[in-house]
Amino acid sequence: MSNVVREDIDSLNAKLTVIVKKEAYEPKLNEELKKLKNKASLKGFRKGKTPMGFIKKMYGKPTLAELINKELQDTLFNYIDDEKMEILGQPIATEDQELLDFNVNNLQDYTFKFDVGLVPQLEVKGVSKETELEKFAVEVDKETIDKEMENGLKRAGQLTSVDEAVEESDSITFNAEELEGDALKPKGWATTFTIMVNRIQDEDVKKDVIGKKKGDKVRFNIYNLENQGDMNYTRKYLLNIPEGEDQIVGQEFEGEITDVKRMKDAEMGQEFFDLYFGPGEVSSEKEARDKIEESIKKYHDSQADALLYRDLQDLLVKKNDVQLPEAFLKRWLQISNDKLSAEQIENEFDGFALNLKRSLIQGKLVKRFDVKVTEEELVDSFKDKVRGYFGGQADEHMILNMASRLMQDQKQVEQAHQEMVSEKLFGLMKDEITVKPKAASLKEFEEAVKKAQEANQPPAPVETEETAEVAENVEEG
Repeated sequence: MSNVVREDIDSLNAKLTVIVKKEAYEPKLNEELKKLKNKASLKGFRKGKTPMGFIKKMYGKPTLAELINKELQDTLFNYIDDEKMEILGQPIATEDQELLDFNVNNLQDYTFKFDVGLVPQLEVKGVSKETELEKFAVEVDKETIDKEMENGLKRAGQLTSVDEAVEESDSITFNAEELEGDALKPKGWATTFTIMVNRIQDEDVKKDVIGKKKGDKVRFNIYNLENQGDMNYTRKYLLNIPEGEDQIVGQEFEGEITDVKRMKDAEMGQEFFDLYFGPGEVSSEKEARDKIEESIKKYHDSQADALLYRDLQDLLVKKNDVQLPEAFLKRWLQISNDKLSAEQIENEFDGFALNLKRSLIQGKLVKRFDVKVTEEELVDSFKDKVRGYFGGQADEHMILNMASRLMQDQKQVEQAHQEMVSEKLFGLMKDEITVKPKAASLKEFEEAVKKAQEANQPPAPVETEETAEVAENVEEG
């Protein structure tokens, strides 16, 4: 049988030599060639009677190469699994690997040599009570609550007809008639449509409309009102010409404003409370303000957690000197993705290495804390995502069906799983370290978030499917 010889170069690099034995593949080769002989129907020979020499000449080399490659892959990766080798990326052929000629008439043992990058041995330091980090505790001021309350009243408002002068944010309805010159066209086209004033693209018409009232008239080129003069849009939505009709209509119209509607803020009261916060959740303005404050704090607490997690990741990278087989990884990236130049890999390697170190540390901690995500938790996370789409208005049957469809996308499932693992791990680590609250105003906190985003931008990591595979292999161990 085929076998593997391991040579450890150092703690981060190894060489695996795979010897594919003739006796391991020869019986399979003879079997495949026999099948091909029985199926072959070549000119000059009856089906199944083609001489084996012809079969070998036509099909022997690719068949032999395919069988040897399968035997090689099986032997190599079975060895890695059996020996529980923790590797980075995938094995790559050594630079001194000779080119092999697969000769079906001269079967022999074949030798393949691979370089392998090893996951460094690591006992993660820094996740203990001796590690002290600050977490922002955002103080929500009265002005912020007032503003959010005002926004809530606006969002819960309704369009209401008004008898006041038109404003830019209003919606107006026109009864419009076709013109011929300066007069109404006899038996001309008439239409009624509604348009938002701020969507009128003809600035002169918009200025003319603003300040007018119901009953006032405005003249305009109807094709220049909205949607960048799209003729089909105008005919369908403004002129209301039935689809398929070849009605010829002029451009100039006179429109009488028949209705002006304006968004009126909702009134403070139970109807607003039930609509905005949910039925029965709030029954007074004070409770509403408390609910808003709680919601704002919860949102910013989540952001503060994100900053804390980033600080903890940075601290762990500093406290743990993670060594990487850099030469191997650069070669592997180059071989795995021929779209990347050697210069690109060199310039972006620091970002890739930083992300890989974070993944290695996280992978070790996932094992230490025995972090697991159950199928039920994964399904619940997708159901919560669907509820978010519908604002909690969909029934459970629909939610489950949509969640099931989303989970058919393997990439989405893997991403959700990774996010849940990270979230669980962070919660466990947060309990292990010392977290001190740091009071801050909303403005101070937002400035800190912006500063952190700007400061914590390492060189862009090499974006390939292979780099994602490194992190996945590390965490799976």
